[in-house]
Amino acid sequence: MLYNLRLLIDEKVKEYELGFNSWMVLVFIRNEPALLTQREIAARLGLKEPSVGELLKQLMKRKYLARAVDVHDRRKYAIKITAPGMATYDAVQQALMPVLGDVFNALDLSHLQKALTTILLTTKEYIAEGE
Repeated sequence: MLYNLRLLIDEKVKEYELGFNSWMVLVFIRNEPALLTQREIAARLGLKEPSVGELLKQLMKRKYLARAVDVHDRRKYAIKITAPGMATYDAVQQALMPVLGDVFNALDLSHLQKALTTILLTTKEYIAEGE
């Protein structure tokens, strides 16, 4: 079920020359109030750091993201979304809204939170076992 939703999102974001993981990085950075490092982004998204590094590099090359000096540690760089990144984020969100609206309007939202919590806890257990 979630795989089909991912395929649906992937199909829409391809129209903007983005992959699913690139889109998720943009969404995460856009909606995170604090600036984060590559390592923090990888940890929070559950992706390997080198994979996130490659995604960030591609998004920076397209001018969707930029590096900013970390205010807490000047040796580190934090990642921020740029104006072109925001414009792309807004455009993709507009394209996804009708599709996601149909999907989520058909759900019984009272069960959604329980299902998402179960998924989160189960995946964290598997990740912890693999470390």
